[in-house]
Amino acid sequence: MTFLVVTATVLYVLGMGLVFGGTAALSFAAAPITFRTLPPAKAGLVFGRVLAVFDAMAASASLVAVIAAMLLIFDRASPRAVAAAVAAMAIRIVVLVVRRSIAPRMAALKPPQTEEEARTWDPEKKREFDLLHAKYVRL
Repeated sequence: MTFLVVTATVLYVLGMGLVFGGTAALSFAAAPITFRTLPPAKAGLVFGRVLAVFDAMAASASLVAVIAAMLLIFDRASPRAVAAAVAAMAIRIVVLVVRRSIAPRMAALKPPQTEEEARTWDPEKKREFDLLHAKYVRL
């Protein structure tokens, strides 16, 4: 193996690992604990900030994975390298859709930050927020 292949492979694994590992950690550990421990409005505020940081990390990591996969194709256009590139690009697209489309629309709905705001939040905004949240989670 050449230095290029080893470096690209390590970068690809690190990038994809951060995206998938971070998603799993947030989904199965951080979110449930945050929403069980804090009142809903506070939990949403805290977890929203965590998600913003993770989204930025995932955007960078997915870009690193795409570049690494392209380097693997540059070295040798094998089916494995092409499959890695397709997977990295698919993840990159999902991350960009979430960051540039769904997350800003959710933030614009001004989710409640206090219990009082939660009680008086416009039901139509809540319904739209919940639909966007479900799409965010599916992606």
